[in-house]
Amino acid sequence: VDESLYVTDGHQVWSRDTDNLSKQWRPVPVSLPIALGQPALARVQGEFFVFGVDAAGTRVGFRLDKASDMWQPIAGPPGWSSNRAAVSYGLSHVFFFLPGDDGATARSFAYHTITDRYVDLGPIAHPVAETLSATVRGDDVIVVHSGGGFVFTPLQLSTNYGWIGNAVVAAYLLGMVGFGVYFARRQESAADYFRGGQRIPWWAAG
Repeated sequence: VDESLYVTDGHQVWSRDTDNLSKQWRPVPVSLPIALGQPALARVQGEFFVFGVDAAGTRVGFRLDKASDMWQPIAGPPGWSSNRAAVSYGLSHVFFFLPGDDGATARSFAYHTITDRYVDLGPIAHPVAETLSATVRGDDVIVVHSGGGFVFTPLQLSTNYGWIGNAVVAAYLLGMVGFGVYFARRQESAADYFRGGQRIPWWAAG
């Protein structure tokens, strides 16, 4: 990211210049407010997001606010595992991949950095024994684990847009057409069009 590599040990975020690997790892000036176990790091729009579990095992998250230069608490992820991958996607999302409970699928969910909400993306029909890493290539997310890997394409996810959505759009278009036809019949000249048939009050016209 930005010609730098970022990692976290649950206490600190570290960066290293990928153009000059002879340079040492440098810590981000602000340490995390608490120590996190099983941490995962993502960087979205120049801001760091760290997720993990605290000493009590509670799932937590933090965002490094650029304005105040302080870590702010955010909503904790709905699920977690020592075998997990997190990757930033687009301008406002972080995607997570975890092994499924049945051993035959992978669990996935997304975090929206603006609304501070999580969305379950549903199971992926691919077994994951141990998630190693995830990266973005174009519109695809490539997840690599000890048993192989798979490609996840968020844009191909099904939506709830069905016949109800089509009916609403059709009703809206028909209403707009009917509205236009009704007022077009009341228009007899160009003066009616520009002056509203001289029926517009002075306070509205002025």
